[in-house]
Amino acid sequence: MKKLFLFLFLVAALLLESCGSKSGLSVDLIPFTSRKDGKVSMMKLNGEVVLSDEFSKESDVFSSDGMILEKKGEKVRYYTLSGNKLTEIETEVRIEAGTPFLNGYALVRDTDGRLSFIDKSGKKVLDLTSITAFTIVRAGIVSENLIKVKTAEGLWGYIDLDGKVVINPDYNMVENFVNGKARVRKPDGTVMVINTKNEVLFKGKEKLSYFPVSTSDEIAYFDNSEKDLFVGVKNLKGEDVVKDNKYRSINNLYSSDYYIVMDEENSFGVMNKKGEFLGDLRAKYENKPVCLKSGFAVLEDTKIKFFDKDGKRTTQADGYKSASTIDNEHLIVTLDNKQETTQLLNAEGKEILSDDIYLKDEGEFNSYLWYLNNYGPGHYENNVSLESTYFDFNKNFSALFSTLNGNGVLGLNGQSLFSKVNPVFASYTSKGGKKSENVKADRSLNYAIAFYFGVDDDYEAEDLDSENVAAADTTVAVVDSTAAYVEPPRNSVPDAYPSIGLYDRSYSVSGITLGDMSVSLTAQFSDYIKQATYGEIVDDIFKTSYYGQTGYQLNPSAYLNSLYISYSLDDYGMNEKFMKKAKEKLITMGWNKVSESDFEHNTTGNKITLNYGSLTFYFN
Repeated sequence: MKKLFLFLFLVAALLLESCGSKSGLSVDLIPFTSRKDGKVSMMKLNGEVVLSDEFSKESDVFSSDGMILEKKGEKVRYYTLSGNKLTEIETEVRIEAGTPFLNGYALVRDTDGRLSFIDKSGKKVLDLTSITAFTIVRAGIVSENLIKVKTAEGLWGYIDLDGKVVINPDYNMVENFVNGKARVRKPDGTVMVINTKNEVLFKGKEKLSYFPVSTSDEIAYFDNSEKDLFVGVKNLKGEDVVKDNKYRSINNLYSSDYYIVMDEENSFGVMNKKGEFLGDLRAKYENKPVCLKSGFAVLEDTKIKFFDKDGKRTTQADGYKSASTIDNEHLIVTLDNKQETTQLLNAEGKEILSDDIYLKDEGEFNSYLWYLNNYGPGHYENNVSLESTYFDFNKNFSALFSTLNGNGVLGLNGQSLFSKVNPVFASYTSKGGKKSENVKADRSLNYAIAFYFGVDDDYEAEDLDSENVAAADTTVAVVDSTAAYVEPPRNSVPDAYPSIGLYDRSYSVSGITLGDMSVSLTAQFSDYIKQATYGEIVDDIFKTSYYGQTGYQLNPSAYLNSLYISYSLDDYGMNEKFMKKAKEKLITMGWNKVSESDFEHNTTGNKITLNYGSLTFYFN
């Protein structure tokens, strides 16, 4: 527990802010309100208001790459801004979810769950469902003309905007490329730094966790096996630049000149690459220094102290509760007042807004600021992705209900006995014996601030050979009625159907995969499925005979009453959509809608109840 706390504290304290360089994404405008819970306005970073009370208070607004994203309820819109004129762009797709624009493109998900990229005109430039090499279940944004994508097998790779596979999906953890480099993690736990040709530039060591590569080709790390965690820095040759024995955190990621460090006393300071602290910026501050183009700023009590690049103090601003960076020339500060209003400061510590403003406590802009100030540039972008919720309805409906008609389903009807149901169930179990790669796929983002090399109790091991891992025997309930008779022990009776209880009216199998669905089947019969048989029994030892149970037989009067089919598309979030489309399909197949969930066939009178995740066929 102590080790976990130290790790979380270390990661949270690792300031990765930019001292003179920028990440791939930078905000164009700041969303704000002039009064608490008021309408949303937009201003430039210099304080100039360009849109006043333009969006409702419920809107989540974010501006980047010259485009404005608005999310409100289930609606997603993109706008261009010319002067003070806002124009919504028309898109080729009906958007259900979308990311901010970066490098000219935004990732969107349409109402069918398909992922695609659009350009600033709203034109669809790449449909990810058109890629045939593998099924994509999640994707990130465009970075250096590459897109990280996750397959249904749970592995990550990279494609380009033409849909070409640039790096095969061989990794269980990846990040966006920055300056031609990216950290990746293989399923066996190996952490590496690769270039866009998938060439290995750096290979980590076991039990070490690695942070992103800096602009000066350095990589911060810590030893996870140690009781006390200290951060060091290596170059890509694997040589130590800073030993991991002194500092709890080191920022080296977006500056080629300075490190921001935190010592064992949890005090912050700034030092150069020679290990020398800059002037008065030695490790003594409770709060992390903020990097600016002209130097640094540190919040101490309610004062923000400004320093030049040599660590010499230049000015001071009073009366603030918090300070965070938004670019290398401005600070967003919270005033030390009851209203906790917000102001913008320039690099000289001067307020540039004529009136205080309010910022929302949640939303895309708030998320961007949080990642930027806690972890530094680039981490917000790495956490921006969308999950595909697309599936082929016709393929899945056909896989499950291709035999559905007014008389029955799966080739079964109201005259079917267990002797017919059993081989049908057995055939479906055989078809679905191997789990489809699309069912219950890991669709999560799998991104971490620190990539860990190796597998131990603190990290979840990957299934490296899923085909050889023992699984539940889903065929156990399937009866082989053709099996040869074996003489039972004395005082026992033969039973060709041991999985069926004497008083069972139902019979089930599960673990079936049809299309992209996990399926289970349950047959309900009109009477007990099997019966005990009686007759004369001869005791070969004592040479006597008596009347008793001789075995079991199937009940010739137990007809199929109903068939319950349970299906799962939960990983796609599509059960509800499947149900809606299935209802429409049933009507076209001659089923009359009796209620919201109930249908009756217009000629046979058989009934169907269609609910979320299940269909029950009732035979007359």
